[in-house]
Amino acid sequence: MKGKLLDLYERWEKSGHLESKLKSIAEMVSKRATQRQVAEYLGVTEKTIIKLRKIHPKLNDAFQYGDEEMKHKLL
Repeated sequence: MKGKLLDLYERWEKSGHLESKLKSIAEMVSKRATQRQVAEYLGVTEKTIIKLRKIHPKLNDAFQYGDEEMKHKLL
């Protein structure tokens, strides 16, 4: 029996690209990119991003960090 399929986040983690992807996401959000725009950049649907954010706290943190950075720039 094979193991479960890896989701996008887990594939990034396995390939060593996770930190750079999270940094890119935070940077995009800090420049006012929407969740939909981030999803398009990553080649997935917004629905997939929503699901992944619920499962993987670090991904959600990247969005929140980018949002906080955007707010800080506006002040």
